[in-house]
Formats: sequence, structure tokens, C-alpha cells
Amino acid sequence: MKSRMINSRFTTACGLLTVTSLTLTACADAEEDTIDYPTGPIDVIVPLAAGGGVDVTGRILTMHAEDHIDTNFVVQNITGGGGSTGLTEAVRAQPDGYTLAFGASSILGPRHLEGDESVPYGVDTWEPIINVVNDPSLLVVRTGSDLDLPFDELVEHLQDNPGNYVAGVGGHWVTSDIGRAQFELHTETELNRVGFDGGNGSVVALLGGDADLIFPFYVEIAELIDEGEVVPIAVMTDERMEQLPDVPTMSELGYDFTNGTFRGLLAPAGTDPEIVEILIQAFEDTTNDPAWIEAMEDAEISIDVSVGDDFRSLMEEQAQQFEELSEELN
Repeated sequence: MKSRMINSRFTTACGLLTVTSLTLTACADAEEDTIDYPTGPIDVIVPLAAGGGVDVTGRILTMHAEDHIDTNFVVQNITGGGGSTGLTEAVRAQPDGYTLAFGASSILGPRHLEGDESVPYGVDTWEPIINVVNDPSLLVVRTGSDLDLPFDELVEHLQDNPGNYVAGVGGHWVTSDIGRAQFELHTETELNRVGFDGGNGSVVALLGGDADLIFPFYVEIAELIDEGEVVPIAVMTDERMEQLPDVPTMSELGYDFTNGTFRGLLAPAGTDPEIVEILIQAFEDTTNDPAWIEAMEDAEISIDVSVGDDFRSLMEEQAQQFEELSEELN
């Protein structure tokens, strides 16, 4: 009897040790499975020129994100092909979380506007991290120019002079180019389309007389509006902008179209979901940071945040709009 009690206690103890051992092993395995990320700097490719709306927004975001994740972000402007050069490099990078893209709606343009399946990027080639902007385009002319007219008179003048005025755009099928195409389609005008190096390049062209009208974002032109060097004629949205309360919208003017862009951070498709979640959490924390909010307000960039699947839905909606526009243009 005494022997059985000892054996029973020994068996129970062994069982406890076995359970404990299994628990410790499971914990050790869980720790081994946890991704050690990030362990070094993260490259962020901006596919458009420095100084434009996409570049400024991306730099503000990544600078403040460094307070919320233990790494540095290295922003690289890789330009060319209306953004296709940088986007192609980003989407073909190893999906390890160390090469990201900060892009705008133009990342969808070539595939969803032209139906060009050879383009290596579209909605399904990215893991959306966070979008921070939903920014409308403007129609802007140089102060005192031939086109410094009320909207209806401007349209009539362009209709009477087909092909005589240069529309400066930031690249092939970037947001400003899409705005130009919609404007021509709906107003039955014909512009001489000329591409420049990003949104900032088209602004410089307008000031220098190399372009007659442009379709920029407010952040790209705000200071020049304040200084009286350029005139915003219309906003390509359904509601007036808070910053430009006296400038009419296209819908007010009788035209049923809008144009604008998201600006957000993306990882190549195939990036580990745990890495994606780490990035989402860090950037969500960033967008709740008063310092980031203040920096965006100082730059006069309107904030509109969506993350993960919500950002993907926004991309899918934009792609659908592009495909519908493509049908209209063709």
C-alpha cells in the first residue's frame, strides 16, 4: 500500500513534469515562430519627383513613424515613366518588409485604364498598409493669362481654340493626367497634353509659361494661390474644399465627374501577414500622433485614413472608376 502511494505520487509528478515540459516547449516554439522585424532600415520608394504631393505626404508620414517603430525609413525618389519605374522596382522587390512603396492612384492607371496586363502592378500586386489622404485635383491657371477666366468662359475659349493650349501633367496616367482626360471628355475640349517631372514639374511649367493650365493637388499649389501667382478655377470633387471655400466644384458647374487620389503605403504582395500587421500597427499609431496631425495641417494636406482591407477596398473602387473612364475614352 505504501509502495503504491509512492508510485502514484511519482507518476503524478512525472505527469506534471511532462505537461510543464510540453508547455515550455510550446512557448519556446512560439517565441521561435515570432518574426524579428524590423532589424534594419526600411526603404520606401516614392515613384514621383521630390516636392510633389505624393513625396511630401510620404516623407511626413515616414518621418513621424520612426517614433512608433524601432527603425529608420529611407525615402528614395525613383522616377520615370509616370511612376512606373519606381513602382516596378518596388513591386518586384523581395516581399520581406524592407522595401515598400508610397504611391497614389496612379499605381492603378496603366493596368486599369489601358487594360495593359503586362504592367506588373495593380490592385492585386500589393499588400495595402495605410492610406492617409483622399485628395481632389484642381483646375489651375496662371494669373493674368488668356485662361484667367470664369469657368464657363474658359471652356468656351478652349472649345474655340482646339489644341492651342498646353495642359501640363505630372506623367502618363498619373492623377493630374486622369483629371486632364476627364476635363477634355466632359467639356468637349482638346488640349495639347505635355508631361513634366511629377506634380511639382507641372507647377514650374505653368509659372514659366511652358503650360497654360494644370490639374494639381492643393498641397502642390497652396503657397502660389496665397501669393496670387495662380488662380484655382474649379475643384474636381462633389463638395467645396475647406481651404478654398469660394472655388466651385465640377458638380456645381454642371459636370458629373470627380478626380482625386489616395496616397498610401504598400508592401509587395506575398509579404508575411505578421510583418504587414506590425507595419499597420506602427502607422496607425503614427496617424493618431498629434505631432503627425500638426505636420499634415501645416503642409495643408487633408487627412483621410484607411488601413489594411479598408485601403484595399478604396483601391478596388478607384480601379473600377478607371475602367469605366477607359470605356468612355474609347
